[in-house]
Amino acid sequence: MAISAYDAKDKKIINKIKNTYKLIGDGKVEFDQSFYKSTIVERPNLFTHKLMKILGGKNFEKKKNSDWHKAVAYGMQYCAEEIALYLINYLYKKTKLKNLVASGGFFMNSVLNGKILDKTNFKNIFIPYAPTDAGNSIGASLYIAHCIHNKKRKMIKNESFIGPSFSENEVAKILSSKKIKFKKIKKDFSRNIAELLDKNKILGFFSGKMEFGDRALGNRSILADPRKAKIKDEINSAIKYRESFRPFAPIVIEEYASKFFEVENGFTNQYMEKVVKVRDRFKYKIPAVVHYDGSCRVQTINKIREPILYKILLEFEKISGLPILLNTSFNLNGEPIVLSPEDAISTFYKSGLKQIVIEGHLIQK
Repeated sequence: MAISAYDAKDKKIINKIKNTYKLIGDGKVEFDQSFYKSTIVERPNLFTHKLMKILGGKNFEKKKNSDWHKAVAYGMQYCAEEIALYLINYLYKKTKLKNLVASGGFFMNSVLNGKILDKTNFKNIFIPYAPTDAGNSIGASLYIAHCIHNKKRKMIKNESFIGPSFSENEVAKILSSKKIKFKKIKKDFSRNIAELLDKNKILGFFSGKMEFGDRALGNRSILADPRKAKIKDEINSAIKYRESFRPFAPIVIEEYASKFFEVENGFTNQYMEKVVKVRDRFKYKIPAVVHYDGSCRVQTINKIREPILYKILLEFEKISGLPILLNTSFNLNGEPIVLSPEDAISTFYKSGLKQIVIEGHLIQK
C-alpha cells in the first residue's frame, strides 16, 4: 500500500498481473494457479516462481523502494482494487442494500477502503478494528456468550479498548522497583502533554486499556508534532527502525476532519480503516503525516470515545492552531504493540525515544 502511492504506473506490469486472473461474471474470479499457490497450505509463499519471472524476479533483491518495486506495488494495488470492487459491486447488485460490513485481512487495505463508497452504490461501510484473523477470537467469544450461554447482547462503547489497564499506583511501583526516575504530571495533564509535543516533538504515550487489533488508536501510541517533515524520518529511522517510505497517520478531532481532509461533514474513521486526501491548502502545514500522493490514513477522535486524546488535541490546537497529531503504534519494528508498563519501558530504552508518559508518569532520557 505504501509504495503503491508513488503512482509508478507501468501498463506492461499491470497487464502481466491482469493476465493471471479473469473476472468471469456472476461475482466469480478465476485465478491461474500456475502463478499462485495459496490453496497449497504447506508451501510458504502465496505466489510461484512463474509470477516472479514474468514480473522480473531478479529485481526482488534490490532496495524495496526501487522503481521496479514501485511499479509492481502500483500494479498489484490496481488489480486488487479491480477484483475487490468487482465483487463488492456484484454484492450490491444481488442485495440492493445500503450498508456494507467488510471484514477479513484484505480489508486492512485502507487505500481500497477509502474508495469503496465512491466506486460502488453502497451508502455506508463498517470495517471492524480487527478484521484480520485476530478478530476471530472476538467472534468466537461472542458466539459462546450469546449462542451457547444465552447471555443478553449489549452495545459497548469504546469497543476496541478491551485490553488490560494499569493504575497509577501500579505504574509507580513498577518504576520505583526498577529505580527509574520519573515526574508525576498532576495538574493540567492535557496542557502539559500538548506542550511536551510542541517542545520535544515526539512522545511515547501509554494510557487506559490497550486497544485490540493491529493499529494503535491512542492508548498505546507514539504521538508527535505533524508540522515538521523530518519528524517522519526520525521516527522511521531512530524509533520504528523501518523503511523510509512508510507513512504515518494523523489523528484529528472529528468535527474538524472535513476542514483539513477531503471528506464530507460528519465523516468518521475511528479505526484508521480508510485512506483519504489532505486538502491542498493544509498539506504543507502537516507534512509529517502526508504521504507521497497527498493522502493519509486519518483517525478521527471525539470526546466521548477518546476523552483524554480529545483534550490533548484541543490543547495542541491552542498552541499550534492545528487539532491534529501524528499517531503511530508504540513498538519497534517486528515487535508487538506494548501491552504493559514493562513493555513500554523496554521499548523506550531500546529505541531513540527521548520521553514517554505512562499513566501520567513522565520518563525522560
